[in-house]
Amino acid sequence: MIEHIYALHAGDVIFYTGRSNDLKRRYGEHIRSADPEGTLKERVIHQLLQDGHKIELRILESGTAEQLQGKEDEYIINLRAEGHPLTNDRAGDSPLLIFEPSGEPVIPWSVELFENADWKKDDPKAKSGEWCAWIKGVQFFRVGKSKLRMWHPEFGEWQLGRINSDAYANTCAKLTPGTEQNKKFLEQVAQVRRHRG
Repeated sequence: MIEHIYALHAGDVIFYTGRSNDLKRRYGEHIRSADPEGTLKERVIHQLLQDGHKIELRILESGTAEQLQGKEDEYIINLRAEGHPLTNDRAGDSPLLIFEPSGEPVIPWSVELFENADWKKDDPKAKSGEWCAWIKGVQFFRVGKSKLRMWHPEFGEWQLGRINSDAYANTCAKLTPGTEQNKKFLEQVAQVRRHRG
């Protein structure tokens, strides 16, 4: 029997990869699973549909069960390395919501993204006592309700101060392109880089 490794994607962004011998049935199951209170994948599908994104299924590879042995894990690792925010359980808690395909609705930064994020312990980049969550492609770390920091390929590591709604709102403004706080933040990052260089 032929099986397929497939990807669910919105625009050019892949957010899930799986394996099935019945793609039509599996695609329908995924779409019907949309749930704002469900798993990360179910919340992503719900949010994408709410925001008007078209979710498509793409075949990545086909073959027998023997030929595809270990391939799903390989795709998960490689797609994550390429920057796709996979919601597979084995892929970690990559949040949704990195989705910003060109010309499509953009999910804005909001305090709710922080409050509803899947904060987990034991991330390799976490320091002692820190919880970690990926939110819109940025890795955040927190210690209880006292400290918050982030890591982003553009900004590097950055301390964000005490955790409360104001801190989250301020962080949202810093990370929203075009806002005054974002412009000041980018200037601040550039200045720190000049001093380090």
